[in-house]
Amino acid sequence: MSQSLPNRRKRLVVNKPVQRRIIVGVTIIPMVALVGATISVAVLTGRVLDEARTAEQSLPTLGPLFVSLFLFIVAAGATVVISALRYSNRIAGPMYRLCKSMREIREGDVSFTVKLRKGDELTEIADELNAMISWIREHPPEGVDLKLVPDPIANDVATEEDEVAPSVDDVPSAITTPGREGMPTKH
Repeated sequence: MSQSLPNRRKRLVVNKPVQRRIIVGVTIIPMVALVGATISVAVLTGRVLDEARTAEQSLPTLGPLFVSLFLFIVAAGATVVISALRYSNRIAGPMYRLCKSMREIREGDVSFTVKLRKGDELTEIADELNAMISWIREHPPEGVDLKLVPDPIANDVATEEDEVAPSVDDVPSAITTPGREGMPTKH
């Protein structure tokens, strides 16, 4: 029973430079602390073994204790890196989608709404972009040809980058406020 989840990204790395910066930024301090802990445990274990040899005592449980601590530190480091990668996906994926949507708007296509996955970051920006798209549809600029109706053929063919699950169900209605020259705002 191998069903794929509909909301999963097909690629682990969506935007390599952005994800690299996020992962390094999030993991650098915990990894330095874990490396420091590993060195401290190794030094202290070595001292305890030297003291035991000097006192002509045997400490048979110290070796397995050191190995257990080392494996715990490695597992904690791996958990930090995996968590940072997952978090970077929640930022880099929506960022890619938002940039792609802005390029489509620049080319005159306003026949879509931006949809992000559940749990993705940047949903507020996606909501505002959807409100702007809606406003542009209602107030098209003069002399600009806009694509207002979705192309059914283009919407049937999705690439890996386009695989998104809706997390922005409804764009709140835009309210025009004075001072913003007719641009919509959300209240």
